[in-house]
Amino acid sequence: RSLRAADESRARILQARQSYKAETESQLMQIRTQLDADLEKFKAATRDLERTTLRSPAAGQVVGLAIQSIGAVISPGFKIMDIVPVNEALVIEAPIEVQQANRLKAGDKVDLQFSSFAKSGPITVEGQLTSLSGDVVFAGAPASKAPGGAPASSPSYLARINVTKSGLDTLGSRQMQPGMPVSVLIKTGSRTLLSYFLRPLLIRFQDSMKEE
Repeated sequence: RSLRAADESRARILQARQSYKAETESQLMQIRTQLDADLEKFKAATRDLERTTLRSPAAGQVVGLAIQSIGAVISPGFKIMDIVPVNEALVIEAPIEVQQANRLKAGDKVDLQFSSFAKSGPITVEGQLTSLSGDVVFAGAPASKAPGGAPASSPSYLARINVTKSGLDTLGSRQMQPGMPVSVLIKTGSRTLLSYFLRPLLIRFQDSMKEE
């Protein structure tokens, strides 16, 4: 009788262990399933949060902020702002008429006239054309369209100009600021007095040859 009681006790203990193991494994499976689901929700929420954050490729100063309304919808390709990197030389951008672009080349000398320095009058400094955009651009935001879907502004090329060392010496202690207006005169070469007189005649002569 004692042996039978011991066998029955061992059987109950074994059954209890098996039941506990099965229940524990079932709970663990449920927890893992819930954890996977929560992890996917977390990843989705993280992606949504990242889309609300704009990260600049470099530290700098924000200028020309186009969107200032909370909840505003931004169209694809819309320029939100410009960022001027800190500790970087400022670059002057100027629109160039399409018909004038073929006369320009990198290295052309430029006269830059600043008229917004507080403690001095207009000042002209030397600059240099560093590059010209490979294609035409349109001023203003892409979302700004005229009737019929055409851009509201005329096309132009974008010239990028640096102030030369001589120009920086002329500026002295004056500091250029992002967004500061500047008048740009690009020097495309010199002509003799005779060429000024001959050019209208040559153009007229070429036109007459075309008519014949």
